[in-house]
This record gives sequence, C-alpha cells and structure tokens, in this order.
Amino acid sequence: MRPGVSRGVALGFLVVLAILIGGAVITLRSSSLLLRTSESVTHALVSLDLLKSLQANLLDAETGQRGYLLTGEERYLEPYHRALRELEAPFHHLRQEMASDPEQLERLGRLEQRVREKIRELEATVALRKERGFEAAVQVVSTDRGKQLMDKIRAELAELVRHEEALLTGHAERLERDAYLTLASFSVASLLAVVLLVLTYLLVARELKVRRESEEALQRLNQKMAQNIGELRARTEEMLSLSEMGSYLQACLSAQDAAAAAARFAQKLFPAGGGVLYLLHPSRNYLEAVAHWGGVECPEPTLPPEACWGLRRGQLHFTDSAEPALACPHLEMGSEDPFFSICAPMIAHGDLLGLLHLRYHRSEAQKGEEVFSSYQRMLVNTVAEQVGLAIANLRLRESLQQQSIRDPLTGLYNRRFLEEVLERELAQARRRRVPLALVIADVDRFKNFNDSFGHEAGDRVLQSLARLLQSSLRGSDVVCRYGGEEFVLVLPEATASGAQARAEALRSAVHALQLHYREQPLGPITVSFGVAAFPEHGDSSKALLAAADVALYEAKRSGRDRVVVA
Repeated sequence: MRPGVSRGVALGFLVVLAILIGGAVITLRSSSLLLRTSESVTHALVSLDLLKSLQANLLDAETGQRGYLLTGEERYLEPYHRALRELEAPFHHLRQEMASDPEQLERLGRLEQRVREKIRELEATVALRKERGFEAAVQVVSTDRGKQLMDKIRAELAELVRHEEALLTGHAERLERDAYLTLASFSVASLLAVVLLVLTYLLVARELKVRRESEEALQRLNQKMAQNIGELRARTEEMLSLSEMGSYLQACLSAQDAAAAAARFAQKLFPAGGGVLYLLHPSRNYLEAVAHWGGVECPEPTLPPEACWGLRRGQLHFTDSAEPALACPHLEMGSEDPFFSICAPMIAHGDLLGLLHLRYHRSEAQKGEEVFSSYQRMLVNTVAEQVGLAIANLRLRESLQQQSIRDPLTGLYNRRFLEEVLERELAQARRRRVPLALVIADVDRFKNFNDSFGHEAGDRVLQSLARLLQSSLRGSDVVCRYGGEEFVLVLPEATASGAQARAEALRSAVHALQLHYREQPLGPITVSFGVAAFPEHGDSSKALLAAADVALYEAKRSGRDRVVVA
C-alpha cells in the first residue's frame, strides 16, 4: 500500500478508534449511573417488601393471640410464635437497606420500639390467659391499649412506606433519563464510527489489486520458505538418525550386530532405495554380504575386491545402468529394470573393512544428480565412515579380548578365563542340579624335554597336547592351560566315573603321539590326571581345584601315567 494511502487509512482508523473510545467512555459512565440508579430502585423495592412482611408478621401474631384468647387452644399459638420469631429478621434487613438515609433510620427506630411494646403486650396477654383464664385476659384486652399501639405502628409503617415510594418514584424517573442519555450517546458514536469506516473502506478498496499482488508474492515466498523448512527438518531428522545409529553401533558386541544396525538405519536414511552391506573376510581375499534391505538381492554372497570400482579407487563410485561404460563388474547390467547405484567403501584408519552399496530405481526422465545430490553423497560417505569405524573398533575389541583370555603358545583359554567359566558352570550345575567334573592333566617329566631337546621342543609338546585335548572334547567342554605343563578340563554334566573314563581315553591317545623335533624323535610322552567332581568333592571352584590337585599329586606319587579320582 502506498505511503499516502497508508497514512490516510491509519488516520481514519485512529479517528474511528477515538470515537469508539469516547463513546465507550460515555456509555460506561452512563451505564455506571444506570447501575447505581438501578441499585437504588432495588433497595427501595426491597425495603417496601420488608415493610409489608413486617406488617404481615405482626398481624399474624395478633391473630394467633386473639384465637388463643377466645378458644384457649394451643394450636393458635403456633402461628403466633412463628410470627414473633420472624419479626426480628425484617428489622435487621431494613437497617441495612436504609443505612444511607438517617431520617428513615429514625422512623425505623420508632417503629421497632412500638413493635417491641406490642410484642410485650401480646406476650403478657397470652401469659395471663394461661395463668388466670379467659375473663382476666378479656379485661386486659378491653382496656384498648393494644389497639392504640397497633394504630401507632400502622402510622409509622405508613410514613415509612410513603417515604420509600417517593424515593422509588424519583429513582425510576432518573433511571429512565439515564437510559435515554446512554442510548443517545451510543447511537451518535456508532453513527460517526460507521460513516468513518465507510470512508476508510472506500479508500482501501482502491488498493486491493496491489495488495492481492503483494499477497501472491508473499505466498510464493512462503512456499519457498516452507520447502526450505521441510528440507531443514529432513536434515535434522537425518542428523538425529545418524546420532542414534552411532549410539547403536557403539553398543554392538560383534561385527554382525553392527551390520544389522547399519542396515536398519540405512533403510531409514535412504528410504527411496535399497542396498547391500558387505564385510571384508579376515583372509582379505573377498567380501561377504551380511545384510540387505529395500528389495535389493545379491546374487553372489561373496565379492572379490577387484569387482568394484569404489573398492579399487577407495572412494564413492556412481553407476547409471543407462551408461554402463564404468559400471562395477559385480552389478547386473543386463537387468531390464533401470537403476542408479552408488558404492561407498568402508575404510577406517586406512584399512578396508567393507562396502556399502545403495541402489535406486531409475525412471526415464530422472537424472542421477536428482537421486544422489552432493548432500546425498556426503550422507552416504558419512554412514560408510561411521559403520567402518564401528566395525574396526569391534574387531580391535575382539582381538584384545581374545588376547586377554587365550594362551599365546597353545591357543587354549588361560587361567583367567578358567576362573570365570568355572564359577559360571558351577552356578548352572547348582541351579539345574546336575553334576560337573574337573580334570587336571600334567605332562610327566616335562623338564626332561626342555633339558634334553630345548625349550622349543617343550613348546612343540605343549602345542601337540593342546590340539589333542581340543579335538577330544565335546562342544560344551572347556580346556585351559592352567600354567606351565598343566591343563584343566571342565566337563559340564559329567560324573566322576565318566570323567575318569574320558581321562583314560585321553591318556591312551597321548601314548599314541609320535612327536619329532628337527627330524629327531622326542620319545614317549605320558600324562597324569587328577579328577574331582561336583558335588561329592566340593561345591566351589576353589574346593574342586584343590581336590583335583590332590588327586593329581597322588597319581604322580603312585608312578605317573595314570588317572586318580579324588
């Protein structure tokens, strides 16, 4: 709107507002006067009603007294007493209503005095009738004193009523005058406001076309802003999903868990397409497909590193099925369903860990830049980096964990792992009420091997025995290197006799070993075994180890190469 028109419209509205405010002030003042006058009218009407109620109660009391005097029946005293009880309340309310009129209060005081005299006269007459009978009461009534009192009361009541009626008439006239003034002031203010509003409307009407054009431009701007806000909200949701994915990846315990979490969040971050997640095999010769989503199938579960341009170059590689010149060899370019794809290598600390492959359906008019914009490519790269770093950390954690629980020479579990697993297996045996056996094996005269052939030959003996023990046990059994040339076998759900039989079988298998070191035979190898079982030989790991150790000592003392049960 042009500045001159804007000032005119603003001035018009200000004048209308001033008129409305002035009219509102006048109307408010008139309404206040009307309210006060209405209250005065109400007070006058209430006072008249109270005076009538007072007169009626007094008449009821007098009527009840006369009925009792004439008949002597108590039933006439009920309206008499009720009227006397109700006489006090009108006086209390009348004093409140007439508080602003001293003359009326004075008249009311005189009336109250007369009424109390009348009440005493009525009560005395009733009491005389009860005590002395009808004749005595009639003599008192015949003195005409009660009639005189009642005439005075009527006169006071009439004076009060006349004064209240006069007040009521004055208030009614003032109420009518105030109502007329209020209506007139409101009508004038409203008429002026309507005239000015019409003039303002005519002024604004000329600017409607310009305003519409401005609104259309603003609407286009709002649409653009809404689009930007939508994109910003989508970016925020993607950042939140990335943060949540990072939290899940940190909580994963294995590379398979990390792959499953990554697949779930990739489907959320890239909902329009599907994909496959590959992890590099420990041999580093090929990649394995560990997860896929969005309807994308991998015809070959394995993928050689040279079959992907992204893996060769170590960076994102984009493929359009309509332009197969630099398509990755692992893609099915002969498919009738056109697609876009992107391959993102997962690299952490300079080490290749896997591949994130995404694929989108391609329409005829669609371009690759519309699907994989610079932001989308950055998002794909970020996901690949996060997943790769998480898998690298998991593999490092697994490596450190294995180093902490494995004996480096034999590859068996070490003493630290034995303490943990034995406590766990004992707890399960107690809960399930099943037996558990413990066997300690010790190589006989092992020091002779080291002295005669050297420590490397001794290590060869320990490694061969470790392979023999591992190959002879069940999947639920655990074999550990306890220290030096001692091994411990934990046999869940095995009795002492069953463990003894298996130890005998192992002892015989050891006899059959033919070991050579540098083309020189190491000679016969024998092993002594000590067997203990839960619960007969102890109910704690410490007690079982001690019992099996005592049995092993007895096997050594008895000539070695034997099995002894505790």
